[in-house]
Amino acid sequence: MSRERNYPREVDDLLTNLRRGIRQYVLLRGLGGVLSVCCLAVWGTFLLDWGYFQLERADLPRGVRAAILVAAVGGICVALFQFVLSRMWREFSPRSLAAVLERTFPELDSRLLTIVELVDDPGTSQGLSKEMYERTALELRQTMADLPWKNVFDWRPFRKTLTRMFLLTLATAGLATVAPAEMRLWVRRDVFLQHAPWPRQTRYQLSARVPPQERPMEFHGGTLFHPRGGDLSLLIQIEEGAVVPNRIEFRSKETASGIRNRGYFTRQGENRFLYTLTGISQDLTFQIRAGDAVREWYRVILVDPPRIDRMEYLPKYPDYTRLNREDSAREPQPVLDSTLELPLGTKLTLNAICNKPMTRVSIATERFEVEIVQKEASISYFDAETSGSRGERIPIPDGEKWLSEEGRRFQLPLVMSSPGATKSAELNTIDIAGTEMLKISLEDDHGIQTGQPIR
Repeated sequence: MSRERNYPREVDDLLTNLRRGIRQYVLLRGLGGVLSVCCLAVWGTFLLDWGYFQLERADLPRGVRAAILVAAVGGICVALFQFVLSRMWREFSPRSLAAVLERTFPELDSRLLTIVELVDDPGTSQGLSKEMYERTALELRQTMADLPWKNVFDWRPFRKTLTRMFLLTLATAGLATVAPAEMRLWVRRDVFLQHAPWPRQTRYQLSARVPPQERPMEFHGGTLFHPRGGDLSLLIQIEEGAVVPNRIEFRSKETASGIRNRGYFTRQGENRFLYTLTGISQDLTFQIRAGDAVREWYRVILVDPPRIDRMEYLPKYPDYTRLNREDSAREPQPVLDSTLELPLGTKLTLNAICNKPMTRVSIATERFEVEIVQKEASISYFDAETSGSRGERIPIPDGEKWLSEEGRRFQLPLVMSSPGATKSAELNTIDIAGTEMLKISLEDDHGIQTGQPIR
């Protein structure tokens, strides 16, 4: 902005218009450049995210998307400073404006520059008469009449910038029109950095089984606890309405050794696939590649399977045996193998110590099943006349004592009866008939089950 000087009115108007025109030129061209950079940032971030999904069939990690967003915003800020702010802050002195006009219009013949210098620095007017000054000013007025001062600007770069901006804006608007859903997802993913996966045509549910256990086990947070050395069956169920891929690939990496493995699922019907890992000896991570489905990493952590480390029994023999007088009848006796021989009528309490806390213990025979879950115990009997269907569960009095609070110990009171004997009226004592086989099943807090038979 010019200071208050005694320029001729025509000169002052010309310099003011030129200064205003330069600022408008710089502002419009700079904003056009910034808008072009914004459009390029939109296209760049969109193509990087979408292209990675098309190539890898996986979502770009959030950290990478955040880094791309920071780079894009940084580029826009640099463009705003470079194209607009740094140029708008510049001062346009009357002398520099006059020099620009003199170079563009030779017919001014240095008269404009002379008038500006005389007004800015009165000392340079020494030796010039008032008549000479007025004559120079008059000739300048005549020359400046209808002077096309806008010819000072080179409009070719301006037109190129606006054309580039228009084409990029049109392309960006076209992308939003042709693919509105993808652009909305781009805003969520790459602007707000939300967890919004790209839409998949293939979707599936993953479950696991530990043979011979039939109950499916779910991955919690992508992690599954598995008994050390056991087999693991992975079952994939393609969701209804989703595209069923021709094949499903399995990729894994063992944590300790770093060995990588690759295989393919076996088709088990129209939309079911099965893959079995045998004898897993190390923790591992694996990924499933099924069409364009989400490629998440799953983790298998090995733990010791539940087992009985020590089992002992405290017998109370029938009177006819006279064995209660012996020392062995006063102290718990270890169960050394899977067979325990006792006289009929013997009452005993089986005590088992496990390697880890248990959440569920099941003791089953051909006639009944006792289930101990935390602080409750119940029994149900099988009906031979109805093909072994199980009857209603009956709560056992004082059953909370059968499993210790820490879950590592459990006990079972039994009585040895003859085959065909009726079940005891006292539910706190379980009848074992003859050579009946006990099958003890254990379940830990990871849902892992094992079974140990005792005759």
